[in-house]
Amino acid sequence: LKPPKYSYTETPTGVWREFLYENGQLFREFRSHQTIGGRPLICIANGRNPETGKMAVAEGIIAIGQRARGWLAIGQLATGVVAVGLFATGRVSALGQFVVAPLGIGQFSIAVAAIGQFGIAGTGIFQSAITLFGGIGQQVLDLSPFL
Repeated sequence: LKPPKYSYTETPTGVWREFLYENGQLFREFRSHQTIGGRPLICIANGRNPETGKMAVAEGIIAIGQRARGWLAIGQLATGVVAVGLFATGRVSALGQFVVAPLGIGQFSIAVAAIGQFGIAGTGIFQSAITLFGGIGQQVLDLSPFL
């Protein structure tokens, strides 16, 4: 196996690394020059990593990609302190279609406090939910009387 031949583009803010597969698929990754704690301030990744064959993961303070991990993570599968994505897990908050976080806004939310269409939460505003401390919504099952 030969190591992939990347093309590099240097910009004033960071470096783009690209690899074009024979079938036309493109792998792209941007890492900013600025770092905090050894992690790039901004990381953007898209496509399949040619070294692993797996979907690229953007890892940085601000991470953007199909899979993203960072303090602020934005992507289809996002994990971070604050996460925004189709599937988002956040240590503080998350926004997305399916979210798990202390504070969540999503179509389906699992959270301490949440807003969503469906949810399992301590409290929140929902169309349908199971809550521990009450909530607002059309079909909210409040479990507080049973605790």
